[in-house]
Amino acid sequence: MKIIIYQSNIIKIGGVETFTYNMCKNLSKLYDVELLYKQCDRNQLKRLRQYVKCEVYDPNKEYKCDICLLASSWGGYPESVVSTKNEYWQMIHANYKELAKTGYKYTKWNRTTRYFAVSNTVRDIFNEMYHENATTMYNLLDEVQKTEPILKLISATRLSGEKGYNRMVKLANELKKNNIKFRWLIFTDLKQYNNIKLMDYEEIIYMQPRYDLFDYIKEADYGVQLSDTEGYSYFVNECLQYGTPMITTIFDSVYESVEDGVSGYILDMQLSNLDLDKICNKRLKGKFTYEPKTKIEDWVKEIGKPEKKEKYVYEEIGYEVEVIIPCYYSVEEKQCEKGDYLIIEDKTRLDDLINGGYVKMI
Repeated sequence: MKIIIYQSNIIKIGGVETFTYNMCKNLSKLYDVELLYKQCDRNQLKRLRQYVKCEVYDPNKEYKCDICLLASSWGGYPESVVSTKNEYWQMIHANYKELAKTGYKYTKWNRTTRYFAVSNTVRDIFNEMYHENATTMYNLLDEVQKTEPILKLISATRLSGEKGYNRMVKLANELKKNNIKFRWLIFTDLKQYNNIKLMDYEEIIYMQPRYDLFDYIKEADYGVQLSDTEGYSYFVNECLQYGTPMITTIFDSVYESVEDGVSGYILDMQLSNLDLDKICNKRLKGKFTYEPKTKIEDWVKEIGKPEKKEKYVYEEIGYEVEVIIPCYYSVEEKQCEKGDYLIIEDKTRLDDLINGGYVKMI
């Protein structure tokens, strides 16, 4: 049984492309399958060729098969494909009622003998619109693959020399060089950095600084702090407080927070003892517990027994706004750039800035 699958334009990634790949991979175990196309992304073609013969469609060449399966109605039809059994099957992937709103017009191929819709919803809409009798055939999934956990890293730091930015770059490069899948959230104010080349990796996500990092810390596999020096890093200790081990350099105070091999890994300043196998497989020695070394009671001992105090009542001090158009804010005597935040106490001044389009309320 020979099956020809036709898809006019196979792009880098998409639902129809996934359908075509899964059909080629799975049907080729049972049938003689060939794929015809007009255009195909290079990487898609590379993986499709593992399973089926792939050929650029030539309208002047006759192709014979038992079943011709049209992966999509986009891009025209393969008129030179001949089914010896007169079986021309067409897939329906989308809600054609919604597609019509975008200007798409479905053109029927007069050879089509069967329609297969990827859901009951798609089937019913297609049958109603075009008076056909499509059959539901849900998308064929690939077999479950072996998966590996993604290494989840988090940092909250300036991207500067003393904070070990060059080491961060080196760590990212080592992870990529060893084909380790990772996601690294870096909370930092990018407006500070005009003179450095930021790591432009899809695995690295730059986030705006925020006070409530704790959900992100808890989800991470490791916090990363690769500084030259730290007096006593809040970020390191906050990570440990939430049970997230650290990857750190051997800065001055690190041993007052991290136990090497237990609550994290301490690297030399050149990262020469970086062991990705240990890090990725979390080969720490058991579970660690964290106890803060200083508590409020310690300060009470220093300050003295507290006396009765008046209850503090919080009052709003102004209106928080975001700068839309760069401007000079005379109250604080500073030049404000787009995206900066200000607190304005004077309501008249606030109204003037909003009406002028310089700021917006947040």
